[in-house]
Amino acid sequence: MKLRDIPDEMFSSEMMGPGLAIILDMSDFSIYSPIDSETSAIYPTGHAVALSLGKEHELLLHVGLESFRNKDLINKFIINNQKVELFQKILEINSDKMGPSDNIIIITIPNLKPNRIEYIDEIKVQAKKSIIMRINIDV
Repeated sequence: MKLRDIPDEMFSSEMMGPGLAIILDMSDFSIYSPIDSETSAIYPTGHAVALSLGKEHELLLHVGLESFRNKDLINKFIINNQKVELFQKILEINSDKMGPSDNIIIITIPNLKPNRIEYIDEIKVQAKKSIIMRINIDV
């Protein structure tokens, strides 16, 4: 899903950087790391996680649109400054606590020029199998 289609101006205007969104199909509520990285920030509720992309960039994973209001929504499997591997489970949404927009996973890269991302069109994304974008952070 394109960011411009997200009903939240902070993301749809790309204020948080270019990226995309994934709508969970409600069969799996696990969120896996899309890259080998290190956690650089985790919000206490787990609704947002920043993963380091080298010295100058971070990849931001944001769960839902109102998820920051629900402290019991997300189970965290990571801590700050932890190395994470590609496809490592980092978060899980408690399905019985979900609100209407909590199945949206938003991925952005603040401070990255939009032309540095190549989007791969996939209608149905499969966890740990699909490639949804390529990021070029080389200068």
